[in-house]
Amino acid sequence: MSFDAAFIGYKNYFTAAASTLSAVGVTSGYSVNSLKNWQPFSFVSFDAGSNSITIDCGSAVSVDYFAIAAHELFTSNTDNIILKASALSNFSTSVTLATINNTSSGVYDGSYRFNTSTNIPSQTVNDNYVVCLKLDSVSYRYYRLEFTSSVAVRIAVMCLGQRTEFELGFYKGIQPPKLNEDIVVTNNKSESGVYLGRSIVRTGVKPTTINLDKMSHSWLENTWLPFKQSAEVNPFIFSFGNTPLYNNQFCYQTSFAPVKYDDRIGGGHGSCGITFEGVIK
Repeated sequence: MSFDAAFIGYKNYFTAAASTLSAVGVTSGYSVNSLKNWQPFSFVSFDAGSNSITIDCGSAVSVDYFAIAAHELFTSNTDNIILKASALSNFSTSVTLATINNTSSGVYDGSYRFNTSTNIPSQTVNDNYVVCLKLDSVSYRYYRLEFTSSVAVRIAVMCLGQRTEFELGFYKGIQPPKLNEDIVVTNNKSESGVYLGRSIVRTGVKPTTINLDKMSHSWLENTWLPFKQSAEVNPFIFSFGNTPLYNNQFCYQTSFAPVKYDDRIGGGHGSCGITFEGVIK
């Protein structure tokens, strides 16, 4: 079985120097500019009500993925989560790129603009999993996320840019992020050995290694190396497939395999790889 639907999102206009952020509903004492980095501990808080986050990219830019990580949207039963794009700053005309609806407490469905339109089947979302949407490519200057919440919510990481797809589907040995979560706990006992409960020390995803072989030289040089240079400094989003509300991971690399040319220079094939860790919520 090959995982041909997997992709990486690392190009992010939210962190670009040319981008300007604005928002409606920000809680006093917080700044929407907390979203201008990849840090999950640097968040912006929004009051209960109708809220929005707008990014002005400075000029029209092409995007084909959108992600949200380190957020509280699902456990707060946030509704009417809508991603829009426009050529106009006031969004008097716009296109809808994604809609995520809270149909009942903790149950979500919706659709997103991939292959013209792809449905998000109704599903129970019981935690604040990383959201990642694969989109048909569009080019606009302004993008806006709208949402309605009955309580205050926090968002720390937003990503908007162009996804990096694998030249070939990779095979076996890869666990879906949702099934690969690793929770480290401490079991507490009394002096007499009676079990007193446990404390969670750390949650995350076990290390994942992707080894890629028979990649073309042009893919290694033009696709893999730019990603590698970014991931040496910044986190990235790994999406296992076309599952917007789960099986997406906020990642950081721990090591890269050497990039090798396995045959003739100029028109042959080569190999590369990465090991990474991270979180799914």
